Amino acid sequence: MQRLTYVELRPMTRDAIREALASDAGTYATALVSAALFDEIAFAEELVAVASSNSDAIIRGAAMICISHLARLHKDVHSMRRLLPALEKGLLDEDYNVRGKA
Repeated sequence: MQRLTYVELRPMTRDAIREALASDAGTYATALVSAALFDEIAFAEELVAVASSNSDAIIRGAAMICISHLARLHKDVHSMRRLLPALEKGLLDEDYNVRGKA
């Protein structure tokens, strides 16, 4: 069984985030969560909206987590209205891990 290790996320530059989005799913997901936690809401929201439709379930699941972070941190009703369809789609996702994170 693989051991999980806690890694504290740190803010990433936008260039580093964009570079990570072209990498493997785990690196993409880490960059996405970093953007949601530390960057401006408009930038993170756009990344999350795109990621929520990614073909990889790891990335879609990370997008669901990011939606909750954005809602918790920013409490921006306008933003949440924009991301609500992605969240609803996540609840119906074929992958149970994505559904569980939505």
